[in-house]
Amino acid sequence: MTWAVGVDVGGTKSAAALVSSDGSIGPVLVAPTPALDSPAAVLDGVASLVARVVGDEAVVGVGIGTAGVVGPGTGTMVSST
Repeated sequence: MTWAVGVDVGGTKSAAALVSSDGSIGPVLVAPTPALDSPAAVLDGVASLVARVVGDEAVVGVGIGTAGVVGPGTGTMVSST
C-alpha cells in the first residue's frame, strides 16, 4: 500500500496522520503546538509528529495545512491566525 502523511498545524495543537492511496486513514497523532516558544520549536514538533506517525512505513510525500499565511515565494509561514 502507498502512504503519504497529512499534517495540520494549528495554533494550539498539531496533528499528523498516515493516509493511503485509496483514501483510508491510518494512525493519527496529536500534540500541542509550541507556538509561543519559537518557529524552530514548531518545526521540531511537526517533524517529531511526522517521524512518530510514519514509524517504519515508506511514504511518498508529506502535505502540510495551516490556517496561517504562507508566503508564495518562499513557502514560509509569515503569520498565523
